[in-house]
Amino acid sequence: MKKLREVRRGKTVKAFKNKHKNFKINSKRHRQKQCMQIKNSKKLEIKSPFTVYSLYTFFCREIVSNVESEGDTNFQKSTGALISDKDRELETLRNEITVLRGENAMAKTLQSAVETLERDKAQLQSLNVCTRDMCDFLHQINFLNSVIVDLQRKNEELKIKLKKLALSEFNGNDGTDGEKKATPRLFCDICDCFDLHDTEDCPTQAQSPDSVPHTTYHGNPAVERPYCDICEAFGHATESCNDDQTF
Repeated sequence: MKKLREVRRGKTVKAFKNKHKNFKINSKRHRQKQCMQIKNSKKLEIKSPFTVYSLYTFFCREIVSNVESEGDTNFQKSTGALISDKDRELETLRNEITVLRGENAMAKTLQSAVETLERDKAQLQSLNVCTRDMCDFLHQINFLNSVIVDLQRKNEELKIKLKKLALSEFNGNDGTDGEKKATPRLFCDICDCFDLHDTEDCPTQAQSPDSVPHTTYHGNPAVERPYCDICEAFGHATESCNDDQTF
């Protein structure tokens, strides 16, 4: 807008200078023409050179004054018209400036609205990301809760089993819920070994018919059994043996 005003102002000044220059040239030509008419006039009969010079000077001054007055009038008219044109152009430019200022204010308002919308969009995007993260966290929490519930259930079952085992040991391996007793392990009193055969089925009995009869003890193997060195048999201790055999 500033450059446009400068260009318009330059063109106007240049046109005014050219017009004034042409006006001066035309005025000078007009004066010269009038002077030549005076010199060539045959109606005047001048007898003295001084009178010719005086008349010539007088007419020249009149012509110059007339031309100057006409020039001033024309110059004032042209200047007034030029000023009026410039005033109209200035008013037009002022109106354009007012319109541009309004458009600039509207553009600033729209720019601020766009920035606000951009901030709201960024906040919504961050909230969307937080919502997705929250959903993932909730899924993880639900999964961990299900795992914790399962572990608690298993823990309760193990506690119940431990209580049952403790009660069964306290009651002499008798099940309180009607469960079957555990099958006793095979033990041979002669061979003194487990899980091979029973004492009644020991193969050593057929080899020595005169051997000491086997016992029918089926007690707890962890308990130390009394043994008699005299009889060489289990069932009683040596101190309580009633055999009269002496060595």
